[in-house]
Amino acid sequence: MGTSASIVVAHGAAGSGYRMVADALAREITSLAGDTARVDVLDAHSFGPARFAGIPDDTLWSPETVGGVVRVFSTWALPRAYRRFAEKLVETKPLAVVCTHPLPAFVAAAAVASGRLKTTVVAVSANYGTP
Repeated sequence: MGTSASIVVAHGAAGSGYRMVADALAREITSLAGDTARVDVLDAHSFGPARFAGIPDDTLWSPETVGGVVRVFSTWALPRAYRRFAEKLVETKPLAVVCTHPLPAFVAAAAVASGRLKTTVVAVSANYGTP
């Protein structure tokens, strides 16, 4: 049986932990789904205006900082700033979007709420920062 469905595992590049968790989840989902679903790992930040490149950015953009920015702008600015990510999701038509970072979760949820995307959005806590 060929691959007919897609599942997206999305992370934010602000810190390596989000990507590591996304890769681990993708491997597990792939092993469970076998050849019935294709699993794509996407970095939501690569579709938006912000680029994160190593330790200086990881230090400046701590999980708490990024989380605060995401919460402040989640209702109106993020869906616009990351519309390329939302468009990728709409184009892919995944059965589910599993997010290890708040940013792709907010953008995917906004696409679902607007009616552009029909899928399930699952947010997995991957923030191991100190409160």
